[in-house]
Amino acid sequence: MNEGEEITKGFTAGIFESKEIGNCSNWGISSRAKSVMIASPNERLHVFNINTEKDEIVVIKKRGDYVYAEPIDAPKGCGWMMGGSFIYSCDSRFRSEINEYPVPLHDRQESNKKYEELSR
Repeated sequence: MNEGEEITKGFTAGIFESKEIGNCSNWGISSRAKSVMIASPNERLHVFNINTEKDEIVVIKKRGDYVYAEPIDAPKGCGWMMGGSFIYSCDSRFRSEINEYPVPLHDRQESNKKYEELSR
């Protein structure tokens, strides 16, 4: 896969959050979806076709040893943070290609335009 090439296939993972606390994403992906599609250049993770009209799409990023997921359309330079949700799949490809443990979903943003639109 070449740099800048559009990813059309991905890998699905479920979204998990605390039943006691509930959703704290400030209208992020986890507030409206039960699963996400992971877009990755890794061809082992090209299992399902991505439907950009329907699927909530995330990318996996690493900061040192820290692995996290972020919305694929996250604006650059914008501060995304964890809203209390994790993504995970029991499929062995998740553990071998992404992370052995559930991955924090950074879908919360304080200056979220969607939040401002929905709260009016």
